[in-house]
Amino acid sequence: MKRKADTLYTVLLVVSDVVMVILAFYLAYWLRRVVTVPPPINIGPFSEYLGMLAVQVVTIITVYFFSRLYDVKRSMPPMDEFYRIFAATSIGAIATIAFTSFLFKNSTLELDFPRVMVVYAWFLTVVLVTVGRTLLILLRNLLRRRPPSGGRSVFPRQLKVQS
Repeated sequence: MKRKADTLYTVLLVVSDVVMVILAFYLAYWLRRVVTVPPPINIGPFSEYLGMLAVQVVTIITVYFFSRLYDVKRSMPPMDEFYRIFAATSIGAIATIAFTSFLFKNSTLELDFPRVMVVYAWFLTVVLVTVGRTLLILLRNLLRRRPPSGGRSVFPRQLKVQS
């Protein structure tokens, strides 16, 4: 039961992170079109940025995996998790810029990725992923206390492992 709960929680973390990265990218695009400082540039429709969005999602999730952000056996204080999200997102943002430049340079998909949009996407990804993970932790703790079916808890309590 514990193994299934850990797997379910990990899947929920990945899904939450993917949704938050997509939302952050879209909000960054929207902010770049709306905010007038620095002066707006003529950027294309959002559909032209879908390739870059795919690179961003795959890169960020991969960096999170190798940063052990999906290791549910490790219990860490919220600030430590925030710092790890901050660091992994920073590495992922830089890797995304590199991969985007490499993959889309001199192709029909080549677009100018506005620098301000990169900063917005990076900042919003850190904030939204942290919020999404905090909400998942709150949900997990609520389900541990009060199972939805009145029976056994979906997420059994874990023993803290000293590392």
